[in-house]
Parts: sequence; C-alpha cells; structure tokens
Amino acid sequence: MRKKILHLSNDDFTGAGLAALRFHNNLKKNNFISYFLVNKKKSNFSSVIEINKNNIFNNFLNKSEFFLLTERNKYAFYNKNRYLINDINEINFFEKFKPDIVIFHWISNFINPILFTQIYKKYKCKIFWNVIDIAPLTGGCHVNWGCKNFKSTCANCPAIRPLFQNRPKITLKNKIEIFKNSKVNFLYTGKWMGKQIENSPIAKNHKNYKLMLPVDEKLFKPKPQVKKNNSWRINTKKKIILFRSSSNLRKGVDILISAIEHLINKSYLLKNKFCLLSIGDKFAEERLKNLDVEYINLGNIDSEHKLSEVYQLSDIFVSPSIDDVGPMMINEAVISGLPVISFNIGVAEDLIINKINGYIVKKISYKNLSNSINMYLNSSNKEINKMKKKSRIIGLEKISLKKHIKIFKSILRN
Repeated sequence: MRKKILHLSNDDFTGAGLAALRFHNNLKKNNFISYFLVNKKKSNFSSVIEINKNNIFNNFLNKSEFFLLTERNKYAFYNKNRYLINDINEINFFEKFKPDIVIFHWISNFINPILFTQIYKKYKCKIFWNVIDIAPLTGGCHVNWGCKNFKSTCANCPAIRPLFQNRPKITLKNKIEIFKNSKVNFLYTGKWMGKQIENSPIAKNHKNYKLMLPVDEKLFKPKPQVKKNNSWRINTKKKIILFRSSSNLRKGVDILISAIEHLINKSYLLKNKFCLLSIGDKFAEERLKNLDVEYINLGNIDSEHKLSEVYQLSDIFVSPSIDDVGPMMINEAVISGLPVISFNIGVAEDLIINKINGYIVKKISYKNLSNSINMYLNSSNKEINKMKKKSRIIGLEKISLKKHIKIFKSILRN
C-alpha cells in the first residue's frame, strides 16, 4: 500500500521552504502520495496547498518586540511562541487526507508544536520534524551563536534585552512539556545538527535520523558548455569565485571581502586571476567598491534551472558563513562538481574533505579564509579538475535524490 505523506512548512520558496519542496517532490517521484501544506506559496505545483493565514495582532507584536532584541540577534530570534495555527481542527485537509506520515519542516510562528500530540492521538501516524535550523531545540533562536543555554533552560538568553528575558525560558519549558507526551522523530541534515539534538532536553528519548537535504543530480551537474555560452555573457577566462551576498551578519560576507582585500594586498597580481560572482542582495557591492576586483552580482535567482547554470559557470564556491546549519549552497555546489571553501560549520564536515574537494578553514578569520583562496588560485589545472571530479562523486554518494529516497525508506522501516 502506498504511504500517504503530508508536509508542513511556512512556505515553498525561501531556503528552508525550497528544501522542503525538494523533499516533497522527491517522494512524489518515488510512488508516495505526498502533499505539501504551506502558509505562503509561489510554486505552481497542484500538490502544494496554500493556507494563507495571517494574524495582524501577532505581526504587530513581533515587529514591536524586534526592538527588545540585542543588536547581534535581531535576525536570529524569530519564534515568539505565537502561532497562526494552534489546533489540528484549523486544518481541514488533515481529515480529508488522513496521513500515514506527517513531516514538519520550518514552522516557526506558523504551527504550534501542540499539534504534534494532537495529530498522533487522532491518526496514530508517524511524525517527523525535519530540523533545518536549531529553532526546534531552542526557546526561539534559529541561530544560537554558540550559546548552549538551550541544553538546559534557555535562561539568561543573550539574544534578549532584560525586559524580555523570560520569553525564551517559557517557550523552551512549554516545548519540553509537549514533547514528553509526543511521538516525534527528528530528522537532521548533518553531523553538527546531530550533536545539538543529542544535547537537547526537547529531543531526549526521541529517535533521530540523519537525512541530508537532497539536490537533483540530473539538474545540478557539471556542464562545461555553459562556460562557453552563458546567458549572462560573463568572461570565463578568469577563475570564477561564487558566493552568496547577504547583509545577514552570520553569512560572513564582510569576512570574505576582508579576505579578498588581504589576498590582493599580499599579491596584487592575483586579482587578474579571478572574478567574483554572487547571487543574492547588493550588500557585497557596497563593500567591494574600493577594491579593484572584477565583480558581478546576478541578484536573486528564482529558477532552479538558472541556479544550476550559475554553478556550471563557476569554478569554486566560497561559503564564509560563521553560523549555519547548511548552507544549502554547499550541497548544490558539491553535487554540481565544484570545489568548496568553508569554515568548519554546518554541512562542511559532511561534504568537504580538506584538500581533496575543497578546503575546510578550521579557525574563523579573514586571513585563514584568504590563505585557502590563495591555495586554490595557485593550484594547477590538473589539481583543480581532480577536486571538481571528487566533489561530484561525494555529492552523488551523499545528497542525490536517489540516495535521499533510499535513506528515507530505511528510516520508515525502523
């Protein structure tokens, strides 16, 4: 009998939403009956169903409380323990569909975790929480900046100013009580997140499984002809260094720019060897104005086909993130056959073998990052081609759609 699976996520288009959409589509391709419930939808898939619920008062409170966060954490503390949906009866599709398996993805401020218990009691189905960032384990933070308070009570939260201090503690306490009586299994995307789950009072006594975020190996693959005839008319004679431009502090773009500046100061001739290419916002553009380097920003890429071309056009991907469960771009770059340079965070330790298919920078600093970029630029074409081939092999072994479905089926048998 074919399993009926229901996914829930805030949307189907942000980084976390797109990862959930890929999960859902892969199940559909492999004979599962899969539907995806989101609050906001951009895709045109009929199996993705938009709820489109809003709460003006909650929005007002969340925006007002933004000013109670410490400067470093304004874009890290999202979950205020207020939800758009607080009871299973608010989602009519459950009763129509009667799922065998329910998978929650990124649901902060959307789905109250109390639904986990309600769903199990009513349908006796398997329930998974796909932990794409650390929010499921904390009192509200999606990025914890190394804070370990979530391992106990989330008291004295460094993200919150004194007037607001009790909120994370109360949220975590509520979650711990809910999960004592729930039958939730945790899915995690890499070794780093697995370690956090092991230390979480929320996940205590619950099963957890490693299931890395998949990438379509037939779409994201090496395609040398794209370099010769790319739609952006970018000169590919130089080595093209790809990165994501973002104003978010944890994405580390300032560190990357300092690394490039250090590289040029060290050897001015090196600037003729590479071209910087980014997707995302214009944050890097403002900071690169004073550096005499070739730089192109392609903006936000909505089409997966276009995104795959960006990787095919590039020679290496640099991830300067300093606090990240992913980023997903490492997965995409590796399966596209690109070497990757990254600090030792998130999925880097799962997908990068130092000096084999890229470089892991163990200590976070612009000088260390600069040294790794320098090593790459001074590598021979033979060495670079070996790294590219190895990246593709690692990607196929660990994060292809084929591998993802194989692991997921084995998890269901447990």
